[in-house]
Amino acid sequence: QVKGVPGTSAAPATPLQLDQKGCTYHPHVLAGQMGQKLMISNSDPGLHNVHAYAGTATAFNQAMFKGIKPMEKVCDKDVVTLKCDVHPFMRATVYCLSHPYFGVSGETGEVTIANVPPGTYTVVSTQEKLGDKTQSVTVVAGQTAQVTLTYP
Repeated sequence: QVKGVPGTSAAPATPLQLDQKGCTYHPHVLAGQMGQKLMISNSDPGLHNVHAYAGTATAFNQAMFKGIKPMEKVCDKDVVTLKCDVHPFMRATVYCLSHPYFGVSGETGEVTIANVPPGTYTVVSTQEKLGDKTQSVTVVAGQTAQVTLTYP
């Protein structure tokens, strides 16, 4: 994510999608904008519950049986950790930002953040076991800025 972006922007109309399948949250990490809808489904044959935490406080806690319609929530906390109390090894994280300048990397660890306005910003990379890495970057109009953050 890019920190230091002035102002806010409207959330996209397209909802974020999260599914419980094979006793795993898919995807494991999601990022969206404040106010964006979050649709949570259960494709597994059994019971799950979605227990969401903002820090240590419960944001919501709802059971989901197979075939139940998707749960609709709104991205309204900076970071929410989702767990399943039935299957405690199930975890996911949802990040909600006030602007569209963020991304979730794929298997290569690369991400492209497009259309960042000119300026100097801090790029923050978060890895759930290794923590945060930051680097300053200056974006010049009409040019591509590149940042490399390396974890051990």
